[in-house]
Amino acid sequence: PAKARDAINEFLQGSASPAFTQLALCQLGVANENLNDFKQAQQAYARAAAIQGPERSRAALSSARMLAKLGDKGGAIAAYQNFMKENPFAMERPDVIEALANLGAAPEVVPLPAKTVEIPAAVKSSTTNAPMPKSAATPATAPH
Repeated sequence: PAKARDAINEFLQGSASPAFTQLALCQLGVANENLNDFKQAQQAYARAAAIQGPERSRAALSSARMLAKLGDKGGAIAAYQNFMKENPFAMERPDVIEALANLGAAPEVVPLPAKTVEIPAAVKSSTTNAPMPKSAATPATAPH
């Protein structure tokens, strides 16, 4: 892991696209985590989470996990709750709820916007003025 960490740090000194930078920072976080350097791992994950890209969710959750390992319970809770606010429908939602429960916290409820269905005026007028079919207007009689 130390050689990998050094190679990734060298790569990050050059200019790379944001997506590759994000991937490298995530791998740097993994290398530091494997070396039990949770502070450096958290910093790498946090930097990766700040970049818009495919690894943003994983980086944000890894950063929160490192905060918990470092004993920063409040920071970890805030990071997990922030993740839930930004990603209310994430596949990781059950894992985040479990992590929050393990930290003694509950996820903050994020109210969803109310959905209203607007019925077009043409449909409204055709359904309100339409005569009721006879079969619906009178009850069926049984044959004698």
